[in-house]
Amino acid sequence: EYIKKSLQKDLIDFTSYVTQKIQIISPKVKELINYIQDAVDNSIGKEYEVRLYGSHATGLCLPWSDIDVVLCKKNGEGIENNSYLPLHELFTYLQKKSDFFKSINYIGTTTVPLIKIKTKENIGIQSVDISLQDKSHYGIKCVSLVLSFKEEYEVLLPMILALKNILKQANLNDPYKVSKNIILYNFLKIHL
Repeated sequence: EYIKKSLQKDLIDFTSYVTQKIQIISPKVKELINYIQDAVDNSIGKEYEVRLYGSHATGLCLPWSDIDVVLCKKNGEGIENNSYLPLHELFTYLQKKSDFFKSINYIGTTTVPLIKIKTKENIGIQSVDISLQDKSHYGIKCVSLVLSFKEEYEVLLPMILALKNILKQANLNDPYKVSKNIILYNFLKIHL
């Protein structure tokens, strides 16, 4: 019973700590999103809006969590013929601006192409992923679903924050690295 109560207190304390840290970086997140929106307006036009999704939109982020944003057409239409040209034009424009960025890459080989940005240390946010709304992008829809789960299950927030932190400490929070580790593990298991 003592361990159960201690663990519960630790989870609640950790959640409180994370919430305070997120409140500190929240203005920087807003500033960065506004910066990206200005870049969108100047590069591909005002018919797109930058929308936050992922852990920052659901409140399930940790201070080191990346920011996920998607470019959506303001009229609600998806992109035509899977054309990611607007995303590439934004990438070209952002390459010339380095106010916030340490590095910027365009990754077109994924299911949903994206711009991957590493920010400068003084920003307080490690990275930003920018994608373009299309038929295979469910980020915005997932936000609504996760928020409904959070509302229904009050223990979800502390449990997920703790689990995400454990996965980060074990270097298992990056799907690319995890899949490489699984392949290596299976290779060693078969050959040793």
